[in-house]
Amino acid sequence: MTTSIFHFGLSAWAIYAVVGLAVAYAIHRKGRSVSLRWTLSSVLGEHATGKAGDAIDIVATVATLIGVATSLGFGVMQLSSGVEYLTGIELSKSQVITIAVAISALAAISVSSGLDRGIKFLSDANLVMAAVFAVMVALLGPTLFVLNGIVQDVGDYLARMPSLMMQTLPFGGQEGSDWMGAWTVYYWAWWISWSPFVGIFIARISRGRTVREFVMGVVLVPTLVTLIWFGVMGGTSLYHQIFGGVQFIGADGAVDASRALFQMLDNLPASKILSGAALIILIVFFVTSSDSGSYVMSMLTTGGNTTPPMSVRLLWAILTGAVTASLLAAGGEGLQGTAALQTLVIMVALPMSVLMICMGVALWRDLSVEHEWIVRRERRLLRSRLVEDTVAAVAEQMDDSVRSTGRVEPISLPEPLWAWPIRKQGKPFPPLMLPKIIGKDSKDAGDGEPDDKGAQ
Repeated sequence: MTTSIFHFGLSAWAIYAVVGLAVAYAIHRKGRSVSLRWTLSSVLGEHATGKAGDAIDIVATVATLIGVATSLGFGVMQLSSGVEYLTGIELSKSQVITIAVAISALAAISVSSGLDRGIKFLSDANLVMAAVFAVMVALLGPTLFVLNGIVQDVGDYLARMPSLMMQTLPFGGQEGSDWMGAWTVYYWAWWISWSPFVGIFIARISRGRTVREFVMGVVLVPTLVTLIWFGVMGGTSLYHQIFGGVQFIGADGAVDASRALFQMLDNLPASKILSGAALIILIVFFVTSSDSGSYVMSMLTTGGNTTPPMSVRLLWAILTGAVTASLLAAGGEGLQGTAALQTLVIMVALPMSVLMICMGVALWRDLSVEHEWIVRRERRLLRSRLVEDTVAAVAEQMDDSVRSTGRVEPISLPEPLWAWPIRKQGKPFPPLMLPKIIGKDSKDAGDGEPDDKGAQ
């Protein structure tokens, strides 16, 4: 459980936070269009509008296409396994491909309706259905065991997270390397391939948020939801494996990931209803993933247009389904059909990971420049307020002097505020010139807002 949570925990969601924060700063703070090229404007300068910027958007588009296609491929395999497990009917490869085409068709219908209608409606419905499904599994299953397991899983994860982040299994030999490649490395590549898609979506809905609020919303909240989901589903499965006599582990020592969910639900009351609900949730999840990915790819390939043409959206929805179907057709039976997609994910994640590092550097530079501007502005405001308070104090002292004596008495002011510029010149200081001298001395050059040129 700890390793599974690690693959979907803080480290994973931090990948989205890096890209999302860089995009949000570019489009909301700098007023740029929705495109990854502008996240590197402080590093690339004018080259961001040229071929270098085009290459960045191409890498982001390909990464999104491969990432969504990979998820869709695994989803189709899980759906087909669920149908086989529930009905006892074994699906052929052509039927599995038909499922992929059907999901892509539903995604095309959804993406054609726009962001605020089809995509939003399906996403909201999917969240509600998933939440109700998790609550039902927790209540119908070993509730106390699940709750205790969540508490222990959180503790184990937090305790082991530093060592898991540095884990490379050097003493495991080839077997250890194979495991790292098939699990940890592959999962990081998968998250990175999804980062342009999810990062842009998060950035668009984050206007008005502070950096602290953004990071907490992107990293902490999803990690908490992940802990609860894994605790409920994984805890229920472990209970049946350990105490219920259910064997999820096959003769080869591996777990059939595509069937495990339905095997677990089969041991709960109302298993048929829960299994049917699981199939619906899976379908809606992969439809929303495909249509959202198609929408983002459309924005990237139309210069950051937030309302890309319907023809472009439909094109990317069709291409996503075509890539998934063709690679499933070229692969073998079972999950072997997605082996090519796994390899492509790792390949496309390499250039995307380099871009992420550059985004981090560019964002640090941009935020540093803005921090310096904020500090200068605060100092200017403080000086302005000091002048106003001093002038008010002088005027009040003069009024009091006139009222009490009928004549203007010398005004005593704190020496550091006015005496040093006059004392340096060796001249007497006329009191009525005080506001003019301080006002002149308080001018601060270069107090304008930071821009791209200032960040370079």
